[in-house]
Amino acid sequence: MGIPFSMLITGMNVFINTQGKTFIGMISVIIGAVINIVLDAVFILVMDMGVAGAAWATVIGQAVSAAWVVGYLISSRSVIRLRRCNLIPDRQTLGSIVALGISNFITTGAESLVNIILNHSLRKYGAAALSGFAIDGATLAISVGTIVTATSSFIRQPVNGFCQGLQPVISYNYGAGRQDRVRQAITCSIVITTVYAAVLWLLLMAVPGSFSKMFTESGEVIAVSKNLIRIYVFGMLFSGVQSTLIQSFIARGMKKQSLLVSAFSKCLYVPVLLILPALVKPAYSVLAIYGAQAITDVIGVLFIAILAMLSDGKAPSAISQAAPANIIRDMYMLEFLDLPEPYREYDLKKAILKNMKKFLLEFGRDFIFMGEEYHLQVGKNDYYTDLIFFHRELQCLVAIELKIDDFKPEYLGKMQFYLEALDQDVKKPHENPSVGIILCKSKDEDVVEYALSRNMSPTMISEYRTKQVSIFNICLTNHLCYATVVIQHK
Repeated sequence: MGIPFSMLITGMNVFINTQGKTFIGMISVIIGAVINIVLDAVFILVMDMGVAGAAWATVIGQAVSAAWVVGYLISSRSVIRLRRCNLIPDRQTLGSIVALGISNFITTGAESLVNIILNHSLRKYGAAALSGFAIDGATLAISVGTIVTATSSFIRQPVNGFCQGLQPVISYNYGAGRQDRVRQAITCSIVITTVYAAVLWLLLMAVPGSFSKMFTESGEVIAVSKNLIRIYVFGMLFSGVQSTLIQSFIARGMKKQSLLVSAFSKCLYVPVLLILPALVKPAYSVLAIYGAQAITDVIGVLFIAILAMLSDGKAPSAISQAAPANIIRDMYMLEFLDLPEPYREYDLKKAILKNMKKFLLEFGRDFIFMGEEYHLQVGKNDYYTDLIFFHRELQCLVAIELKIDDFKPEYLGKMQFYLEALDQDVKKPHENPSVGIILCKSKDEDVVEYALSRNMSPTMISEYRTKQVSIFNICLTNHLCYATVVIQHK
């Protein structure tokens, strides 16, 4: 019953995080967890509903979280708004989603198969390998296996969670053409996750019994699990490298690499798990079962590191489809302008000109600055557009009008006039139609939608901030400075 709600949370919360509103995304998960815990106590301890009470608590918590996520995405606070017109399936979009998601699907689905094979192997070899204990060898092997895999999650789960949070950061900067930030994010993730994994790895190697005691009081289970934990997690020291590079492949749209890595680790682990125990003496068969994981982890890290080096520079272009929607971003961070409130349009323009290098870096690659107050003569009248650029990938002129107030429909009419003048008198025959960008302080989604509905000029919408604000403050306050960039395909 709770599966549809769980799917909604998992699938739609991504669209909140990609807006940079990770605090809201975190709240989406916490709400359900807190409600689940509270209702568990009420249904189980107070109302004596037992397992059914726990199930209902879980479903209700998931339903509330799903309602929160959907409610946010249909509100005006969301940059990416959920609309009925966008619910129509698009084959090309679905194809890209499936191609990028298939690696995670294989990884998650293969885990179930691996667990079945692991338990079968432990039952098969455990009776002979652990025959000297009071507990049946097969039962003891499976009990220990549960503890060993649960203990390894102290390394795997936080590392995987951190790397999944890295994915939108890489995607955002990769789409902006900021390869320096992409490399910085990958390096930072590898360092942080490796340090964390190393600390946990050392603890598990030094005192594995302390972790086993969290799950059982059985002296035999604790005694057997000590060495098996050491063997099982031996190859997890560099798990952060593997997880980071996998997520970086997915974030940059490298479908073949992400699929290859996901399939490789599981395709290697299963045969090693089946063959290795049969090659050793029965007394060492359980050790061999857990050694299969360590061998796979070490080879997997080496494989993905080599693949990453071979694939460097071969990621698909973030703007391979030369269209304004693929070039102009939804949000620009212009905190480097350092503009004191209040400021005039003149101040905004001068600050941009003064920081043109940083402005171009934020806008992305291939923008070439042509001039300010660009003169356009139509008939006997003179007109001036604030900033003019040329974009090499789009092969078109880009006119930028600066506004310090809210977006108004009449701004669009003025921009259309400028674009027509540029196309008639300035654009060269081999160039594409000009694109206009209107930078405004804020926008009303409905006003913009109405203004663009019959607009024939290339127009689209984005936002930017002129001050660096923490995610926490962004979510709690409205003191943001937005920009509206209007760009839509002809």
